[in-house]
Amino acid sequence: MNPKRIDYVDIARGIAILSVIAYHTGFLPFQHQLLPLITPWMLPVFAVLHGMIAGGNYSPGQVLLRRIRSLLVPYLLYGLSTYALWLVLRMYAPGSVLFASWQEGLHQFATGTGLIYNGPLWFLPSFFLAAIMFAIVRRLILPINKLGLLFTAHVLVVVSFMINPSGTKLVFSYDLAFLFAACMVMGSWLSATRWEQVPKLAWYMLAGGFMALVWYNGTVDIFGRVFHQPAVYWITALTGSILVIRAAKGMAGLSGFIHDALVYVGKYSMILLCTHWPIMQWLTFLLTVLGVLGALSGTPTYTSFSYYHPDAVIFTLIELPLLALYFLVPIGALWLYRSLRKLY
Repeated sequence: MNPKRIDYVDIARGIAILSVIAYHTGFLPFQHQLLPLITPWMLPVFAVLHGMIAGGNYSPGQVLLRRIRSLLVPYLLYGLSTYALWLVLRMYAPGSVLFASWQEGLHQFATGTGLIYNGPLWFLPSFFLAAIMFAIVRRLILPINKLGLLFTAHVLVVVSFMINPSGTKLVFSYDLAFLFAACMVMGSWLSATRWEQVPKLAWYMLAGGFMALVWYNGTVDIFGRVFHQPAVYWITALTGSILVIRAAKGMAGLSGFIHDALVYVGKYSMILLCTHWPIMQWLTFLLTVLGVLGALSGTPTYTSFSYYHPDAVIFTLIELPLLALYFLVPIGALWLYRSLRKLY
């Protein structure tokens, strides 16, 4: 039940979770140019990888039990613990953007919407629903043919956009679950093809086409349902995921600090996903108390830990150390957690 870890999978997950953290900090330099490059694929790539490596002939019922343990239990544990931490933080910052009633916080937790105290947790129940849908599709269609998988994936995408045309936040983001299920089906389709044998020139063309499309479509926000052109988004989500996985496969054959760091981060990407947001909230609070953000005209929000500064050059110079700080503290907390766990 504990499959051997695959290097390229952990590397791709590591790249993805670092991209998620960079997006959430709000301190990524030249965000207008860089965010369109990472936001289309940074969550779908987890689903594509899930579809690629899904093994075993598990029934939907068996998958249900496994995913309850791996996705819903962490949602409950991290959700309740970070909710409690937010209540403490709320006592010290009652006039900040972090303030909401405790009833509203519990409602967000019960419905998987908003989660002011730990925004990324919405991904877990949505991914859970997607995994169940994928298990059903895989059971019914995989034995048929690859064309059936391809068709089903695109039907799921259409359903995802059709059931929520207004872009509202639905309970446990079940509309986005169809999108993630489509990505999983595409991952299964890829594993049944010879996609890695594409000539090098084709990879360069794919990368060029991806960059052109993402800059045309702009920065997307999956949870906010900001897709701009849905068809373009779907293409960039897939091509971006494939490019990242292909790059990860290339890096898997190498060695060195970058390889090892990405494997480590990817191995614990679930923990980082569930903990980096509250860690950055407390870090923002600490920097505010120390007067750092105030001196920089800081205006942190609960969806971005950035600030506004009119001087672009100074802004970029300030961003770099803050970006490093907001990266290193969650990863350092992960290292501390792993070290303490080994001791006990």
